[in-house]
Amino acid sequence: MHEFDTMMVLCPELALFGLSCPYCGTHVSAVCVIPPDMHDIVNRAAIEVGAGMGRETPADA
Repeated sequence: MHEFDTMMVLCPELALFGLSCPYCGTHVSAVCVIPPDMHDIVNRAAIEVGAGMGRETPADA
């Protein structure tokens, strides 16, 4: 799932992706697993904006 318009991370493994059909323009949303090759990007973005999943938890320390 790399061809998307928007992505809202719901938890470390899942995101709400928004996609537009290139043929008819219909916009759909789907909750999908974040592809493993995007995990580092998502984590870095979370750290940059101060989101919870970008922070260490007591279990991580």
